[in-house]
Amino acid sequence: MEVRLGLGEYRGLERMKIVVKDLREKDAFGRQLAVEVAAEEIDGQIDAAVNDLRRGLALPGFRKGKVPRSLVESRFGQEVRSEVVRRLVGEAVWQAVKEVDLRPIAEPEVEGIDYGDGRPLSFTARVDVRPAVELPETAGVHVDKVLYPIEAGEVEEILANLRESKAELEVVDRPAAAGDVVMIDLAELGAGQVPILGHRREGVRVELDAERLPESWLKALTGRRPGDSVVVEVPPPREDELPPAGAPRYHRLDLRQVESKHLPALDDAFAQQVAAEFGTLDELRAKIRERLEADEERRADQTLERDVLDRLAAGIRFEIPDRIVVPLADRMFARALGALPDLDAAGRERLAVESRRAAAAEIRRELVIAAVAQARGIEVSDDEARSELRRIQRRERREGQVGEPAESGSGSEDTSRLERLRDALVERKVLKYLVDTVDVQIVRPTSKRKRIVTPYDA
Repeated sequence: MEVRLGLGEYRGLERMKIVVKDLREKDAFGRQLAVEVAAEEIDGQIDAAVNDLRRGLALPGFRKGKVPRSLVESRFGQEVRSEVVRRLVGEAVWQAVKEVDLRPIAEPEVEGIDYGDGRPLSFTARVDVRPAVELPETAGVHVDKVLYPIEAGEVEEILANLRESKAELEVVDRPAAAGDVVMIDLAELGAGQVPILGHRREGVRVELDAERLPESWLKALTGRRPGDSVVVEVPPPREDELPPAGAPRYHRLDLRQVESKHLPALDDAFAQQVAAEFGTLDELRAKIRERLEADEERRADQTLERDVLDRLAAGIRFEIPDRIVVPLADRMFARALGALPDLDAAGRERLAVESRRAAAAEIRRELVIAAVAQARGIEVSDDEARSELRRIQRRERREGQVGEPAESGSGSEDTSRLERLRDALVERKVLKYLVDTVDVQIVRPTSKRKRIVTPYDA
C-alpha cells in the first residue's frame, strides 16, 4: 500500500513529501508502518537549519552571522543533521498515523532509522491500537450489586479516631507509660555505635502504642524519664531485602519530654466540638453512618460496573501482548505494595501475579468501553469537556490547589488534561448506559465483607 502525505511548513519550506510504503498487522494490537521522507525535503530542512544557526552564531575571529558556512558545517553539521532528523521522524510518524486513520493507545515505537546525504529518510514504526471487539447483547444480562451492612464497630472506630484527633497533651514529670506521647531526639548510629554525621532529628514526637511503634522502641522508652538516653538496634531487613549502603545499625533515643494524653469525653459536648452542626452524640453517630453507607454505595457501584464490563469482555479471545500489559501491571503492583509494605517475598510474588491478571482485565474493560462508545455513538462535546474542567478548577480553587483557571478556549488551556477528561466523561456515559440496560439485582449480605487490599484498591 502506498499513501502520500503532506506535512505542515517548516520555516517557509515546501510541504514535506512522505510515503507510507507499507502497513502491516503484527498482532491484534500492533500495526507496523514503513515510512519514507523524500530526500529533497530532508536536505532542504537541514540546509535551512544550518543557515538559521549561522545567523545567530559568533565564533572567535568572526562577527555574529559572519561565520563561514563551511566552518559551521564542519563543526556543527552532524548535530544539526541529528536534530533535524529526530524532529522530522517525530512529525512524520504522527502524520503517517493520521493519514492511515490509526488511533494509537500509546506512543509509537520507531526503529530502523536510515538516512544519508542525498538519500530519503526511512524508518519503521510500531503503533499499538485498540482492536475491534465483538460485543454481545446486554439484554438479559443479570448482574448482582452487593451492598454490605455497616456495623456499629465501624462507626465507633471513626469516633475513636475523632477523639484521638481532639486529644490534649499535658507535660508530666514522671516515667513514660503506655499511651503517653514522648518527645525525643533521634540519632542514627553506624558500626560501633558511632553517630552518622548529619543523621540526627530533634523534637520527634512518638506515642507509646504497641500498634504504632516498633516493639524495641516501646520497651526501650517505657519507664524512662526526661534526660535518659537509650540505644536500640535497627530491625534487620526482611529475608528478601538487602540493607542499603550506609544504613544505620542503631538508633540513640534521647528522651526530652513526657506528655500525658487526655481524650475528651464521648458526649454531646464532644459532638459539638467536632462540628457545630451536631447538637448531640447521636446526631454525630448518624452522620458517620450516613457517610459510611454512601461510601459503601460508591464501592458497590464501582464493583457492579466492573462486573458488567467483565461479562461483556468474556468474549475477547485474543492475547494481550506483554508490551501493553506489563507497564500497567507494574504501576498497579507499585501502588498496592505501598499499602502493604511488610509483604514477604512470597507475598510480593503473589501480588505481582495478581497485578498482571488485574492489568489484563483492566485493558479488556477499556476495549469494551471503546467498542460500546463507538457502536452506540456515545461522545463528549468540547463544551461538555470544558464545562467539566471549569467545575473541577472551581473545586480545586476552593481547596487551594490551583490558581485562577485559563479562559475557556485560550492557548494556555491544558489540552492534555482536557483530552484525559473527555475520555473519562465518555467512560462515565458508557458505564451509565450499560448499567441502565442490564438487569441489576440488589444483594444485601448479613455479614460485613472482609477487607483485602488488591491492585484495584491501591
